[in-house]
Amino acid sequence: MPETRIAIAGLGAIGRTVARRLAEGMPGLTLACAAARDVAKAKAWLDKAKIACPLVELTEFPRYADLAVECAPAEILESICTPMLTAGKRVMVLSAGALLPRPHLLEVRCSASTPLRPRPKASSVQSA
Repeated sequence: MPETRIAIAGLGAIGRTVARRLAEGMPGLTLACAAARDVAKAKAWLDKAKIACPLVELTEFPRYADLAVECAPAEILESICTPMLTAGKRVMVLSAGALLPRPHLLEVRCSASTPLRPRPKASSVQSA
């Protein structure tokens, strides 16, 4: 089974925990890249934690990752989601309340070329 490449948006307390766990190894997942507001601080932390991970701009996430994990302030949610969703990739939004005033992000995902999940064929659906 191919590994899912993970991008982390934000290396604060939550992002660092996610990065550590991925770096330690999680079956089927690999840490592909991260983005942070303070790149120098993020680089210093990654070096100290001995985590090999490129720091990239949010717009570069689709090139590196299959799934972005949002661990950042709500005000940059669109900057995280839009590049990934328009590329047909996935985003895990940890700040779920941040989606409420941004329903258009769901429309972006729905207009992407691949569905969230394969839809069952009509013949495979059993009637009650």
